[in-house]
Amino acid sequence: MAIFDRDTTALSACTLATYRSRLSRLAAAVGTPTVRAAISRGKAGYAALQKAGLSVVTRKNMLVAVSAVLSRSDAYSAAAAAAWKSGLRSLCQLAAAAEDDNRVSPAMRKKLIDVAEARRVAADIVPRTRRDSLDKLLMRMTVDIPPKRADLGDLRVAARETPSGNCIVLPRSGAATLVLRDYKTAKAFGEFRETLPDELTRDLRDSLRDYPREHVFVGRDNGPLSAAAFGEAVKATFRRRMGVAAGVNSIRHAYISQFCVPGVQTTAELKRIAASMNHGVAMQTRYHLVGL
Repeated sequence: MAIFDRDTTALSACTLATYRSRLSRLAAAVGTPTVRAAISRGKAGYAALQKAGLSVVTRKNMLVAVSAVLSRSDAYSAAAAAAWKSGLRSLCQLAAAAEDDNRVSPAMRKKLIDVAEARRVAADIVPRTRRDSLDKLLMRMTVDIPPKRADLGDLRVAARETPSGNCIVLPRSGAATLVLRDYKTAKAFGEFRETLPDELTRDLRDSLRDYPREHVFVGRDNGPLSAAAFGEAVKATFRRRMGVAAGVNSIRHAYISQFCVPGVQTTAELKRIAASMNHGVAMQTRYHLVGL
């Protein structure tokens, strides 16, 4: 049974996939066989989610997805809808309070990296094996350029630009270009392009020569990675290479905290970095962590 009953054209493919993933996790946390059953539980469902041991941000994100469903479906009772909407308001207030307080939790601190050190580690990796080659590329794609969200798992490699999807345009000579069309904030920011540094372009060419494939990052079957799989690959790579299970989100926090300093960078520079990370300056300030 479809989760959404009405038009979803206002949502990007990436956003839809993210919502579906969050809703599946919500159903598992609530203990129901389907998403519809979880949402239909209303107040009881929200109470079960509160007891599932998930973070405030995770629960809030799940309820944002529930809100998207409620706005596109008439299948739920007014009481169920009201319970979830009330829960979302409460979690948004809790999340906002945490952001205003701007403390670094012990769990987050354990996952933060020094970006400059990560760049040195990535540069020093000698790609003797396929694993080495993929690790080197993954680290460089997350620290040599402003880190994106988990939208890089399905990056196709093409000599010429593809008409749709995410790709890296890699001509026979010259710099490679990252082109993103399917990503979380694509509806707001549109198609994104970024010229990759020369060393990253060189490493990409070397990796594809030694280990031919159609996508930059691949699994054991040589197929592209889902956003979730890419996120896990990031954690595993940084754990192997730096002893820190740094995820996509913590790397973005670290990058902004270390390179986006108001009063040091100009407003124009901060806007440029924000745009290169596929979000606005307001989100940039929320990612910034003090005391690093």
